[in-house]
Amino acid sequence: MQVMALPQELRNTETVRFTEKEKNHSVEMIGTYSTFPEVNWAVIAERSLDQARADAGVDELNRQALAFVTVVVLAAICLGYFFAVGISGPIRGLADSTRAISPR
Repeated sequence: MQVMALPQELRNTETVRFTEKEKNHSVEMIGTYSTFPEVNWAVIAERSLDQARADAGVDELNRQALAFVTVVVLAAICLGYFFAVGISGPIRGLADSTRAISPR
């Protein structure tokens, strides 16, 4: 009905989210349609939102992002530790030298 209501000269593509009842529970859906007025046709595709996310690889991208962040945080902690040890060594030497030459 939506496609037939569009003006004849209009070529339209749109993506919509909607909820569909399936076996007594609601399922979030995503769909898209594209009209072709020259031949009076429309192409319509719909998929559940969970299936669309799985198809798009969202879960895999989230896993990769978490792995990347974990590696970066661990590398930052290691570098911070080595810089702290490198800086504190000469400071400890200076403190020891100061104690050695100070009067008691």
